[in-house]
Amino acid sequence: MSSPDVWDDVSARVLAAAAALSPSIPVAMPNEEFERPDPPNYWIGLDTIAHTTTPIELTGGMWQESGTVLVHVMLPVFTGIRAGLVIRKAISNAFRNVADAPAGLIYRDGQMLDSLGIPSDDGIYRPLSLAVNYIWQDMPT
Repeated sequence: MSSPDVWDDVSARVLAAAAALSPSIPVAMPNEEFERPDPPNYWIGLDTIAHTTTPIELTGGMWQESGTVLVHVMLPVFTGIRAGLVIRKAISNAFRNVADAPAGLIYRDGQMLDSLGIPSDDGIYRPLSLAVNYIWQDMPT
């Protein structure tokens, strides 16, 4: 991701969706201090990647970036999958039919829903992931 505008929108949507759950779910932001729940409980890991960023020749300096929002719902092992599916759907819904994104930011309709991943290195959590694709058109500043 090359734009703080995209990051601001993405992080606000995930934080709001996680806070609206009952109980609310903590969110680990990239390169920020985070303590996992103790005892182990649900939490969300957030990251983004940009696939391409290219100039749009006909618009006088506009660039278009495409990328993916990666949301990992971390489930304590041996707790089943249903609660994780509820959490993941709430986060997914935050990126569906978005009408209030910054100008130039579009969340594509298609989302990728990963199956329950292998346990983490510590053996305490398993990820249930969501990938949301976006397109961002930006004028350099």
